Amino acid sequence: TAAAVLLSKVGWNVERLINRYMEDPAKVMREAGLDETPVKGDDSSETPSVVCAVCFCDSEFYDTTAGSCGHRFCNDCWQGYLESQIGDGATTE
Repeated sequence: TAAAVLLSKVGWNVERLINRYMEDPAKVMREAGLDETPVKGDDSSETPSVVCAVCFCDSEFYDTTAGSCGHRFCNDCWQGYLESQIGDGATTE
């Protein structure tokens, strides 16, 4: 799971992960290889909209994250999911 990937990057230290994530979630996700945000080209005049698979709110594509399943989630729901998984001690086993 994404939680296991993130935890492995910080030596399985939950507190360190939460602190780093709260400081800069995009950086933490990018460094773990979980960032799937496309590079916006100069010819793009409009940011695509995505419906969150959890709360069903419309979000700009750049404010969402894709899970390993390919579904996109708003960053608020994604953060809640990761915090829940980390708090539950989720692993890939």
